Order: sequence, then structure tokens, then C-alpha cells
Amino acid sequence: QRTSFHWEEYWRYENEEERTAAVYYNASGHPTGVLFYWVAEEVFHVKEMFYLNQEARNGLWNFISAHFSMVYWVKGDIYSNEPLSFYLDDSQIKETIEPYYMARIVDVEQFLKNFPFEAFQTPFHFVVSDPVADWNNGIFGVQYNHGEILVSREAIGKAVQLDIQTLSCLLMNYRRPAYLERVERLNTDSETLALLESIIPDMEAYFSDYF
Repeated sequence: QRTSFHWEEYWRYENEEERTAAVYYNASGHPTGVLFYWVAEEVFHVKEMFYLNQEARNGLWNFISAHFSMVYWVKGDIYSNEPLSFYLDDSQIKETIEPYYMARIVDVEQFLKNFPFEAFQTPFHFVVSDPVADWNNGIFGVQYNHGEILVSREAIGKAVQLDIQTLSCLLMNYRRPAYLERVERLNTDSETLALLESIIPDMEAYFSDYF
């Protein structure tokens, strides 16, 4: 949730008075989607769009399409792997990928303890290499016990070998386990690979604000 400070940062480099918010309300009158935008020189600029469900998403895009007589282009930023072209009848759009945020796990043990793994029965362990943070080097056993993730420095179950960069990429779901194994950034057996695919939530990590 954004505080007043975060909103000040949000608008720091923007002309707030020239930006407009479009809010989508459901049948019960509750707001379920928001779009910040402006129109200039026949371009509909999307600063940010967020929504709670597909109904709100469709409503906001219908709002944008209602401006078709005023604009030739719609421009804005979306998160990586957003299948925008799939949702459009005319999928011939231009997309560019620009690396922006960089992520790194600072404390592997605490990160694993708080990670939202799906429930699983078969324990396993990571073998992590970190050339910078010594405390992240070595073995991290992971098991699930009555809704709690237990992490130890013991080699329980099968091994998953990877470096800290790959672990960060994996647990923030930038790339899936099968892909990382295929490009030789992760080493494990087929059963443990299938386990990782099933217990790591398939959700995109998205940061819209500076931090």
C-alpha cells in the first residue's frame, strides 16, 4: 500500500495536474481497477494500470478503446511476460524489453523460510554458491511441515545446485525451473525438477515504484 510519501515519489517527475485517473467500479459499486493516463499529440499514454480481476481489466481497456477517434497510438509500460498481444484482436504491436530493476537474495535462509512455497511432501536441499556473501554458500535443506517451511543446513533429500543469481531468478519467477535446467543454470534430477515446478508459484514479480 502506498503511503503519502510513496505518492509524492510517484508524481515527482510528473505534471500531476495533467494526469487523469479512470476508476472501474463493479456492479456492487466497489472500485476494482484504476488507470492513470493522459492524452497528448494523438497518443494515449498509460502511466499505470492495475486491476483485481478480468472484468476490471476489460473495462479499463474498453475505456481506452473508446478514445479511438482521438488517438492513433497507445503507449505505456507493462511488466515482463505480460501477454498483451494475445488479448488484442490486432496483435501487431511493438514491444521493447528494457532491464530495469535488479534483484538479489541477501539472506538465503531467511528468504526460503518466508517464501510462499506450495505444500509438498518430499524434502530437498539447495546447494548455493555466492562469491560475495559467505553466509549464503553451502547447503540449505527445505521441508514442509504443517503449513511451515523448515530450513536447515543439512543435505536432506535430493540436491538442487545453482548460484545465487540463478536462485534469485528462480524464486522471483523471472524464469521457471525447467528453463533454468535446460540452459544449464540449475542442476538436479527430473523428479526434483518437477517438484520445483509444482511448488514455486507461477506469478510475475512486478515493482511499479522506486524503493
